[in-house]
Formats: sequence, structure tokens, C-alpha cells
Amino acid sequence: MRSCVLPVSAVAGKRVTTIEALSPNRSHPVQQAWIDKDVPQCGYCQSGMVMAAAALLQAHPKPTDEQIDQAMTNLCRCATYHRIREAIHAAAQY
Repeated sequence: MRSCVLPVSAVAGKRVTTIEALSPNRSHPVQQAWIDKDVPQCGYCQSGMVMAAAALLQAHPKPTDEQIDQAMTNLCRCATYHRIREAIHAAAQY
């Protein structure tokens, strides 16, 4: 769920995972794949992209390109979509 469209009251009493909670040292498979595939350019969308990819892989450990397209709805101003897809596939292999 995107934090920009969700009031804090909607998560009262629920577990919330932020990008900082994925790992203390960037060792989460998605974070590592993002680094290995050199995904970010400006970085503006990366927190949302990483969290969306982590949620996708939790639901679909070996996602298809179609599942990736459906799940990754955040906008990237730098248009690194091909590297994002590569990174998700790489993270699925870790």
C-alpha cells in the first residue's frame, strides 16, 4: 500500500514494513538486485519501487513479466523500467 494515499489511522494496530525494515545492511534480495542491476538514476521513486517489488515477490516468488507489469505501477521519471524488471527477476533467483 502506498503511504501517500493511506491515512495513518488505517494502519492502527497493524504491522507496517518500511524500506528501512527490509534489512539493516541492504542485504534483502530486492535491494541487492537493485544495486547489482544499477537500477536507480535519480532515486526519486526507488523506495516505492523496492517496496512494490518486495511485495510482489512475497506474493509471487517467481513472477512472470505480466505479473511484474501489473504489480509495478509506480512511475519512474528516469524510465528505468527494463532494469527494474531485470532486477525483479534477479531477486527471484536469490
